[in-house]
Amino acid sequence: MLTQGGFRKTIHDLHDAHMQYFVTGGVAYDGLRGQWTREHKDLNIFVFNESMTRLIDEFSAFGYECYRKGSIYLLRNGETDIDVLPLRHEGMRRVIDGNLAQASYPLETFTTRQARIDGTLFSIVRNEVLISSAMHDHPDDRAFAKTLPVDRDILDRIIVNEKERKPYDITKIA
Repeated sequence: MLTQGGFRKTIHDLHDAHMQYFVTGGVAYDGLRGQWTREHKDLNIFVFNESMTRLIDEFSAFGYECYRKGSIYLLRNGETDIDVLPLRHEGMRRVIDGNLAQASYPLETFTTRQARIDGTLFSIVRNEVLISSAMHDHPDDRAFAKTLPVDRDILDRIIVNEKERKPYDITKIA
């Protein structure tokens, strides 16, 4: 479970580690709303692949347990779960290879964009990434997504290939 306090601590830790990250999923929707609407199951973030080792080292030093969870990473601190999806460069595109889907985004999709919830400033993905993602399973988020402005050119260039749902191992790495 992700409480608002757990969220604030995680964002503080990301900033202390000087990590470039992008929040996605339900918390990103709350960022667009400008308010914390509910407790979330977890925090979903994208981090550039070349920063993953440093992220694991830094968050392990901050007291997080770190796991490999299929093709993504899980960072856990008490009741706070953070799903980290590595974002890799492929030419003029950025690719996420998650447990549920592989997605390929135009380069300009990942630019710094800020949101704020109760004084906590954090980086979020563009609306086009949120809308194309499998990470808006909450009914309120699905309804809210329909109200967001999007750049149709960017949205049309996002490629998402869903994967067959399979069990995956969770292995502790730090």
